[in-house]
Amino acid sequence: RLPRSRLFSLHSELPASRAQLPRMATKPDPRSGRSKPPTKAKDNFHLVSDAPAAWEDKTAQYKFQDIRFHTCSEGIAKITINRPETHNSFRPRTVQDMRDALAIAQDDISIGVIIFCGEGPNAFC
Repeated sequence: RLPRSRLFSLHSELPASRAQLPRMATKPDPRSGRSKPPTKAKDNFHLVSDAPAAWEDKTAQYKFQDIRFHTCSEGIAKITINRPETHNSFRPRTVQDMRDALAIAQDDISIGVIIFCGEGPNAFC
């Protein structure tokens, strides 16, 4: 613990304004590369299509009652809570369907993204 007199001297050594603060380097550090824009070769974003996704409905295949489960060939799974009459409120069956759908998506190595949606205009969940 610092003595009280030293605390006051530390406070008086602080710069009075931002103008007295040391300037940060404006150029990015070439070693870190953090402020460089991503390159196509590095992030593979150029491989993503602008075409609308073709969703494959797998709800009936897995016998889901309270959710809809869709996948597409671009590695996306979409889980939609399908109880608009109750503002997509959860019940035990809804939770079980969501757990099963998440487990299916986790086990599928082609899926890298999961989108959660809610059916109806009034409420998500």
